[in-house]
Amino acid sequence: MKQRVLIAAGGTGGHVYPAVALAKKIKEENPETEIFFAGCSLTESPYFDRTSFPFKEINSGKFPLKNPVTCLKSAGKVLSGIYQSRQLIKTFRPDIVVGFGSYHSLPVLIAAKMQNVPMILHEGNAYPGKVNRFFSGYAKATGIQFPQASAYLRNKTYQTTMPLRPNVSHRNISRKDALAFYGFNPTKQTVLVFGGSQGALSLNRLLEQSIAQYPGDPSLLQILHLTGHIDPQETLQKNYNAKGVLAVVKPFEEEMGYAWAVADLMIGRAGAGTIAEAIEFEVPSVFIPYPHAADDHQTKNGEYMANTVKGALLFQEESLTPKILSDTLFELLEKNPEEKEKMKKAVREYKSTVTQYNMSALVVELIPQRSKS
Repeated sequence: MKQRVLIAAGGTGGHVYPAVALAKKIKEENPETEIFFAGCSLTESPYFDRTSFPFKEINSGKFPLKNPVTCLKSAGKVLSGIYQSRQLIKTFRPDIVVGFGSYHSLPVLIAAKMQNVPMILHEGNAYPGKVNRFFSGYAKATGIQFPQASAYLRNKTYQTTMPLRPNVSHRNISRKDALAFYGFNPTKQTVLVFGGSQGALSLNRLLEQSIAQYPGDPSLLQILHLTGHIDPQETLQKNYNAKGVLAVVKPFEEEMGYAWAVADLMIGRAGAGTIAEAIEFEVPSVFIPYPHAADDHQTKNGEYMANTVKGALLFQEESLTPKILSDTLFELLEKNPEEKEKMKKAVREYKSTVTQYNMSALVVELIPQRSKS
C-alpha cells in the first residue's frame, strides 16, 4: 500500500521552502510515496513550486487580538478552511500530516486532529510559533532545529536537519564557480546581504548608509545584495558604484547555493532558514533580527548562533547605527579578520558535533505500521 503524506504549509519562504525541500527528499528516498500540499496562500506564493506537487488552497486567517473585526472574519475563514481540509483528508486519505506552523496550516491541523490522522510537526525557530506550540500535544513528534525549542513543546521532539532546497548545498558548488557566476574578483572579500524571502527595506537602507561611512577601503569589498521585490535595485546599484564597490544587486536569487558559496560574511535577518543555510555553508554572520517577528523569535535564533554556536554577531535594529555596522564590517574584513575566521571555525565544529535526525526519514518512520501494510 502506498504511503500518503499531506503537508500543511503556506506563507513566506521560511515555511514553504523547507516544506517543499522535505517533500522532494521524501520522494527521492521513497519514490512510491504520494505527497499532497494544503495551506493558505499557496496559489499566490512565489516560493511554492506549483508544478512539482498537487495542492489545494485552504482558507485561513490571522487573529490580531487588538482588531476584533479581523478576528471575526478570520474565524469564518478558518471554519471554511476546516471544512475544505476535512474534505481533502477524506479523498486523499493521508497516512500522516506534516505541519510547518503558522496560521496558514491551522485549518489542516485542526481537521487532521478531528479525523484522527497522525501528525508530525516541524519547528525551525528557537521559540516555537503558537500553532506548533498548541498542536505539539497532539503530534507524534516535532522536529526542531534548535534544542531549546523542546522546552516549549509537548510530546517527543527530535533535533533534525532543516530541510534545504536541493540547490542549497555546499557539496554541489565550489567557490570558484560561485565567483564566476557573479563575475566577482577572487582576491576580494564578498559580503552577502540578505533580508530573507520578504526582503527588508530598513536593512537595505542600513547597508547603503554603512558602506557610505566605511572607514576602510571600499574597493577591497564586493557585495551581493538581495533586496527583496519591494525595493528598487537601481538606486542601490548606483550608490555602490559611486563608492567604488563591486556590487551585484538583485531583488531575489533563485540559485541561493551560489550566493552562499561566494560569501565570506553574511549580513541579514535571523530567520530559521537563513540560519540553517549559514550553517550549511559555514558562513560567519551578522544577524539583525526582524524587529516585528512574532514573539521576537528571530532574536532567540540569533542568540543561539551568537552565544552557543559562536558563529555570529547579533545586533538589534533599533540600536544599530550605520557607523556601528560599518565599524563592525571593517573589524571583521580588514582590521581583525581572525575573528571572522574563528566564527567560521566555530560553525564548522558545531556541524561536526551536533547529532541530528534526518527529517524525511523521521516522517516515514513515524507513519503508523498498520498504514504501511
